[in-house]
Amino acid sequence: MTIRFYDHDEVTYTQHFAARNPNKEVKEKEHNGRIYRKLGTTQEARSILWSIGQVFKGISCGVIAVMTLPLSLCCRPSNSHSCFKAFLKSIEQAWRREETVNVYVLRAFGRQPFFQELAERESASRGDNPRPLTNPLLPQSPRPVQETLPDSPIPTTLPLSFSADEQNVEAVMEIDNPRPLMSPLLPQSPRSVQETLPDSPIPITSPLSFSPDEQNIEAVMEVVEKRFEHGKDEWEKKENRKEANDFLRETFDLVEEWIEHAPANFERSLAYARLIDDWDMPQKAYEIYSAIVERNPDNLAIRKEAINFLGKRAFIKDLLSHLEAFLALEPNDSDMRFHYGELLYKEYEIEKAAEQCKQLLASNADDVAALFLHARCLGRMDAPLQACSELEKAIALAPENSALRFEYATILEQQDSPEAKEQYEKALELAPLNVDIRDSYLHLLRGLNLSAEIIRVCEEGFQLPIDSGNFEGIYCTALNEQGEVEKLRRYCQQRLNEEPGACAIRTIYAQVLLEQDEEEEAAQQFSMILEHEPNDMGALSAYYELLMSLGEGGKISLYHQKRVEDGVNSIDGQLVYACSLISLEEFEAAEVQLRDLLGKISPNSYQRRSIENQYFEVLKDLGRSEIIEQSIQSIIQQNPNDFKGHEQLADFWNEQQRLDKAIEVVEAFLARFPDSLGARRKLMELLEQAGEFEKLRECYEMHLNLAPSDVYLRRKYGDLLARLNRHEEAAEQYRQALECNFSDYYLMTYVALLKRINKAGEIPLFYEKALGQNVNNHEMRSSYAKYLAGEGKFAEAAEQYEMLLETGTGSAIRVEFARVLIELNRQEEAVEQYKQVLNSTPARFYSYDEYFKLLNDLNRIEEVEIGYSILIESKQEHVRESYALWLKGQNRLAEAAEQFREVLKSDPLYFNHKPYLEVLEALNQFDEIDQFFQQKIQNSEEPLDARMNYANYLREHNRFDEEEVQLKLCVEADLKSYYARGQYIDLLRERGKIDQIDRFYLEAIEKSKESDENFKFELLYDYIKFLSQEGKPEEAARWCLRVAESHPMTEWVWNLMCDLFAELGRLPDLDGYYRKALNKNSGNLAARLGYIHYLRLEKRKGEAELQCKESLRIDPSAVSVRKSYVNFLSREGRYADAIQQCEEGLKQDPNSRAGALENLRPDYASVLVEAGFKDKAAEQYRILIDQGYSYYQWNLDRLEK
Repeated sequence: MTIRFYDHDEVTYTQHFAARNPNKEVKEKEHNGRIYRKLGTTQEARSILWSIGQVFKGISCGVIAVMTLPLSLCCRPSNSHSCFKAFLKSIEQAWRREETVNVYVLRAFGRQPFFQELAERESASRGDNPRPLTNPLLPQSPRPVQETLPDSPIPTTLPLSFSADEQNVEAVMEIDNPRPLMSPLLPQSPRSVQETLPDSPIPITSPLSFSPDEQNIEAVMEVVEKRFEHGKDEWEKKENRKEANDFLRETFDLVEEWIEHAPANFERSLAYARLIDDWDMPQKAYEIYSAIVERNPDNLAIRKEAINFLGKRAFIKDLLSHLEAFLALEPNDSDMRFHYGELLYKEYEIEKAAEQCKQLLASNADDVAALFLHARCLGRMDAPLQACSELEKAIALAPENSALRFEYATILEQQDSPEAKEQYEKALELAPLNVDIRDSYLHLLRGLNLSAEIIRVCEEGFQLPIDSGNFEGIYCTALNEQGEVEKLRRYCQQRLNEEPGACAIRTIYAQVLLEQDEEEEAAQQFSMILEHEPNDMGALSAYYELLMSLGEGGKISLYHQKRVEDGVNSIDGQLVYACSLISLEEFEAAEVQLRDLLGKISPNSYQRRSIENQYFEVLKDLGRSEIIEQSIQSIIQQNPNDFKGHEQLADFWNEQQRLDKAIEVVEAFLARFPDSLGARRKLMELLEQAGEFEKLRECYEMHLNLAPSDVYLRRKYGDLLARLNRHEEAAEQYRQALECNFSDYYLMTYVALLKRINKAGEIPLFYEKALGQNVNNHEMRSSYAKYLAGEGKFAEAAEQYEMLLETGTGSAIRVEFARVLIELNRQEEAVEQYKQVLNSTPARFYSYDEYFKLLNDLNRIEEVEIGYSILIESKQEHVRESYALWLKGQNRLAEAAEQFREVLKSDPLYFNHKPYLEVLEALNQFDEIDQFFQQKIQNSEEPLDARMNYANYLREHNRFDEEEVQLKLCVEADLKSYYARGQYIDLLRERGKIDQIDRFYLEAIEKSKESDENFKFELLYDYIKFLSQEGKPEEAARWCLRVAESHPMTEWVWNLMCDLFAELGRLPDLDGYYRKALNKNSGNLAARLGYIHYLRLEKRKGEAELQCKESLRIDPSAVSVRKSYVNFLSREGRYADAIQQCEEGLKQDPNSRAGALENLRPDYASVLVEAGFKDKAAEQYRILIDQGYSYYQWNLDRLEK
């Protein structure tokens, strides 16, 4: 809130008001007196106050100014003390919400200590005689402080007419000759009275009349007003409303006849317009003012009054045209020009507003208000450097103006300038009560990670009479970051003691408790939040989650039932409850709740689709797919023309691995609604998944014809064309996408495509054309600079970066520019660019490594030290670790160790220990190393990994006995850890402890019987391989036979048995084993695969092929058998047969994905390459890449070369 004192003595106010309103002063007194006499009971007082607020809400001093009247009433002995206190509190609250308050209000309230103290304090801090920037007769929308400045010659009008020297409030209230400002009982409508009353043919007889010849304007207006009063009184009698209507109509006719009788006397019309406006009939008043201006177009005084009326009533469009016409007649009226410019700015006609400012500054370069408005215009026109220049001039002229400094700080912050902080501090020092300045400053400090400074600024604010609610959250966050948890808890508890219903603070307190692992207390806090705010879904969700975490999930249903009984449950609350049931895996209960919800909410509700999806997921968990299909079909029947239901059905079939049916559903809908963009997008998604690229291309063409500005799909279409090697068409799609919406990614892809089709020469032309059309397109210029740098054209890139810096830019551009300068051997300039980024945004300066490397190369070690200290103070992540590494490189080992210890304290879980250990080794501090590992094992969330790291360290230092102990502990802790088990066995083998390995495997296999089947087979396989490697093939073969007999469907054992028997020279003995297994179960594909492997080793190719065919006859989807057959055929050079097998296999599983061993598509691509069908092979590799397996890009690149 800013209190404004005006540059004139107290009497001047009345003089100015009278000069602008020559016929209103007496009438104004009548208004006030009438209101005073109307104030009887408290209820009536509130009603009158409300109506006053409606009338005066557009004037700069707002509701506060008119509150002098009711406060005077409340001070009277006839009213209760409690009424007075309540009213005083409401004034105080309104006071703090207002941005501008007239000093006369303070003087009227002078006997109240709060206002007296605040007036004195504000008077002392603001200095003498600032004046308002804004004309109070123009519309006053709520504006931030930076949009109000001193230096306007038009004083703000107080809508109460009395001498500013008057100290007796009661005397001010007792004004003779009252007349009403406005009755709250009249209809509150922008229409005239006669427009709000019903027609009636019965006139009301009254002696209140006047002759058309009457020359006394005030006498006529008095009669008219009395007629209005009489009509209003009759209107309040419901039975006389028709008569009242006719009487008022007669009144209007009388006045209009009187005006028409002397058309040259515009004073008659003006008086009538003012009266009509006072009686809250703005449309009628507007018509009268328009007629007066039309008859007297060159009369500036009339135009000014019309402008004042239009501004007060917020007829913005007409106000602009009237101001423009006024300035055409009187171009040198700087006040009107300024207010015209300000209004244009509010209406977002920024360039026109800037032009008005230029004209003002041409006549007076020291016009502070014009400089400020021009700066705001330049800021909106993306010219921050010019805006800063204008603000600097204004600040030089008015250094004590907080609004100027606030705007300046805001623009500097956007430019990542370090000076922003200083300007915010000065603005806050000048206006400590301005919440907007304090809030913006705190957010700047938040971005700079200056938690200690945030705490100081917030605590200063808490001591002031301002609303501190905006920055309580940032204060608590800063306390938490500073580690002042106890202080934070005390603050939250104190605030909650003062205001138990402060849910925002209680939420913060609950989060603090959660961080301290006090889940039970946190749950209690969330429960208390829900007592005050039962519909706070965030609190409800957190409460349920905590109950589950505490193992009290059973309480959730009881609590939900209580909410239902208390009548506070809502659809959102029921949904949170259903989600909690899903988390508890109580799917039956969740299904009931979700089904109930779907019955409650509207089919058009934004929540319905989400709830339906959750309902279907629960049905899947319950294995009720048929109900899902029925539910979706029911949705479609309810609204067959809405694609949402059809889309759900398509998704259902897709999840059921029925992509063909999903496509059918969407195509059927498109057959009925070919213009449905949503359906076409869905079809494209499904076709891409199915790999039907030609059909997909046609679909893209049709969609983009219907929606040419769909940038996302145009980009996707470009990608598809590129995959189909249609790079020229792809480039065209990206060019069109760029025309619709600039994107760095689109531009980079477009440039890459132009290079691909040998049109790299068009790239600079494209940039130059785009920049020629819009020289201020910073994104395009930045991209052009990057392109030039990437092409090695560093001098040209530097020119572009310099142009970017001229218009103001962020830190990222400076870093890029610095890299270019390094390439040009302009290291000193590069240092300056890096330094500006470091000083302005240290918390976001992520390229510090390259900056410090440059300083090292220039042997400027001290600057590196300074830079690290700034970064560490900003609390940027990983900086201290980087500093420690730098100290290590400087051979300052003791300092490096100290910094590493600090990093370890702050981030013990993710600490990179290797360089730390190297430093400790160099310092011979081995005890600290062992202590570090023991603590890490003890405190780590993954103690096994920590112990393995310790074992690796011991191995590197040849401490094998200790390594063995650690590895043994690892396998005892987690026998299933393949990494720990393998390293333990490797160590035992290296140390010659073969018998110990044998015992380990036998004991592990025995233990695994209690574990899952897969782990047991893993151990058996490892043990058999170990026996084979240790020269015990016969024992290994016996173990194979044992596994084959007990688990004949285990695939690996049959293949491994072949290899072992071949090693023993007993391969023919296997024939009987395989035949016996297949006789027992001809469908045993594992044994049959082993038999095929055996037959191929025995060179019995014909029998091997017969076995492949038989296996595929039994199970056509057996991909592993088909892969073996394809491999066999390709080795034989029978590529056509191999290709046929692949295509048949893909028909069995069209959605076959890469990554799994049984995948067939990579084999298909390999066979196509061997057969010479490179284009088809490339298409298969592209499908694999689209499925997310980018490692096939190497195969594709190699093939295309």
